[in-house]
Amino acid sequence: MIEIKNINGDVIYTHKGDTLSCANLTGADLKGADLKGANLLYANLNGADLTGANLEDADLRDADLTGANLKGANLLYANLRDADLTGADLEDADLRDADLTGANLEDTNLEDADLDGPMIIEMMNARLIAAAPELLKWLKEMLAEVDAGNCETSETSRWKEAHEVIAKIELRERLNSDQV
Repeated sequence: MIEIKNINGDVIYTHKGDTLSCANLTGADLKGADLKGANLLYANLNGADLTGANLEDADLRDADLTGANLKGANLLYANLRDADLTGADLEDADLRDADLTGANLEDTNLEDADLDGPMIIEMMNARLIAAAPELLKWLKEMLAEVDAGNCETSETSRWKEAHEVIAKIELRERLNSDQV
């Protein structure tokens, strides 16, 4: 049996299994849970409430987070590779240095999420950004700020690459809308 505690040490959920890997936590109320470094590989967190949860450095590879509420969650360094985040709410979540390679971000709310530039470019390279309009909007706004300041940074070549990827996505969207 595994007890999941909040940051105050209070038990907020008891899981009957001996591991959280492959656990069925569908619809679980895990608000404020301290799951730092937890192994949630292949876990089913469909519809779970993880508002304000600490998932720093958690292994969420191939996890089902469809429709999960992750508002304000700490996902710093979390491994979300190939996770399904369809319809998840990540408003105000900290996703800095998280690995979202292969993750499904369709209809995901990323409003005011803390995302770092290099991670976004990696996501674009993996063609993930086209599935998340909010992410594309955020990147355009960030690039506009960088361009307005004519900033030369160590990431300048990556920002140029980001402009190219955005242009390709917009072209693909125009071509698809012309075919409809």
